[in-house]
Amino acid sequence: MSDQPEKKKSHVGVIIAVIVIILIVIIIIVVAYLLLRKSSSSATTCTSSSQCSTGQVCNLTNGACVNCLSDANCPSSAPHCNTSTNNCQICVSSNQCSGSTPICSTAAGTSGAAGICVACDQSSDCASSNNSICSNKGQCVECTAQDNSNCPDTASVCKNGTCVGCASDNDCSLTPSTPACSATNTCVQCTASNASQCTGGTPVCNTTTSTCNQCSSSNLSQCTQNPAFCNNGVCSGTPSL
Repeated sequence: MSDQPEKKKSHVGVIIAVIVIILIVIIIIVVAYLLLRKSSSSATTCTSSSQCSTGQVCNLTNGACVNCLSDANCPSSAPHCNTSTNNCQICVSSNQCSGSTPICSTAAGTSGAAGICVACDQSSDCASSNNSICSNKGQCVECTAQDNSNCPDTASVCKNGTCVGCASDNDCSLTPSTPACSATNTCVQCTASNASQCTGGTPVCNTTTSTCNQCSSSNLSQCTQNPAFCNNGVCSGTPSL
């Protein structure tokens, strides 16, 4: 007889566990239904353009509000409708481009942007032997950061699509005698921002010529003459004529 109460307790525990599991399943189903309903109700649907935001039209085929269905829906700044994406673009084909930008860019091109009139969409569009690489701005250039194969050894750095000797002092590390990069992108002895390159017997940087000199009119510390004068960066006992 003593086993009966224990069995009843065990049965009650099983029943409670089953009820809890059923309730959890019901809650999950309800939450999933509400989320699905919210998702479907949030989708933009329309039966006329009056139900769309300003500047959009209703695509009656799928009931979606879109930016355009034809050129008539596009502004003058982007007059052509890409009917695949329903977006207004400057161009959808190259026959809508001319002059120095005769190519209509595609998303797969170097610029990564579609519908813009550019000089090139890929390097094969560049006819010039000097500027044979298409940049990510849709321009035919001499080089890019990714491709400087057109650059000679004397100007092996690419800056803004052009081969130059240097773009920073780091590019002049292989030429110890000219360790500074000038404003004209060539390696020189010194610059106004890198005058410390001038040491020893030529401690003065002539920022006009970008050369290290023995002296300047305001720095005669290296001159031993008395009186001392500085003529073209060199110490002298007589003034220049």
